Amino acid sequence: MHGVDIQAQQARRQGSGETSPLRAPFTSYRGTQAPSELAEDVRGEGGRKAFGELITCPFCAGTWIATGLVGALLLMPRPARLVMAGITALAGADALHFVHSWLDKVSGR
Repeated sequence: MHGVDIQAQQARRQGSGETSPLRAPFTSYRGTQAPSELAEDVRGEGGRKAFGELITCPFCAGTWIATGLVGALLLMPRPARLVMAGITALAGADALHFVHSWLDKVSGR
């Protein structure tokens, strides 16, 4: 479906560091767990904790982002395609970065 899965994955990964201030009321920073991924603990109770669980779970966030992208494609296809093209470009840049890092590691740099 127009690569919605790629866009959802990339949007979820790109949001890790940039959205920390927005997630701060719901999570506690623990450190990094992988490149571009933060390790966070959920805090609070009730709705606050439920929302924290939702935004820290990569699979949950990916599902909600994919749902939003599909909804955007149905309601406003042209702007949605523009946003998805930008997210796809970020995914490509991210993949190239991982390849470059791997090549550096293999070559001993």
